[in-house]
Order: sequence, then structure tokens, then C-alpha cells
Amino acid sequence: MAVWPGGLHNSQNITQCIAKKARSFVMSVYDPMRRGDIPADFPHLAKILADCTEIPANGGSCLLGPEEEWIIPPVVNREELAVAALENRRVREDRQNFNPSGYYAQPDVTQLTVNRERQLTVIYEE
Repeated sequence: MAVWPGGLHNSQNITQCIAKKARSFVMSVYDPMRRGDIPADFPHLAKILADCTEIPANGGSCLLGPEEEWIIPPVVNREELAVAALENRRVREDRQNFNPSGYYAQPDVTQLTVNRERQLTVIYEE
């Protein structure tokens, strides 16, 4: 489950990235925001509304499968109830292709270092 601010640009890009990396179903939930949804006592409201379109955040709720296929394509500019039946076995099947020590390891970002020296509880320093 992912909740990101904004709209379609986030639901398309971020949801696909998470589904690809996790090899899982990803449901992203975004609610469209209209000008009228902003409370009247919101700080700097006049400045915000000066360059604001009628729908500043267009939503984009969606559901993506483990093979990056849209089960529920992004829904924009409206609220909608969407329902889908998921087969959890697809996650296990797709994760058979997951290679955590290959492409996804990203050794430039994360690495595991094992210190094989005997560790002492107390170290005396002079």
C-alpha cells in the first residue's frame, strides 16, 4: 500500500518502481484535490489559489501487479470505488526470478561487511 501526494505522475512512476523492486502487488491511493477542498482559513490561501487550477492534484489511485501490469489503471480527476481479486501465488511465482545478489543488490549503495575477527566485550585502551 502506497500513499503519495500529487497525482498521476506519482502513481505511474513511483508505483511501477515499487512493484518492480518488491515483485509484489502495489496499491497506490491518491484522492483528487479540488480548489474548494482547501479550507478557507488555510495559511496563504490567496497566494496558493492565485496560480491554482481547478484540480491541483488529480488523484491517480491504481493497482499494479508483480509483473508491472495494471490491474486497476490510474483513476484521475474523480473519486471511484475499485475492487479487484488478487492471487497471492503470483507474488511467490514472480519472486522465483528475484536475484537479490545480482542486479537488485546495488553494491554502490548498500553492502554487507562481515568482521570475522574475534570480538571482545572489554577493550582496554592506554
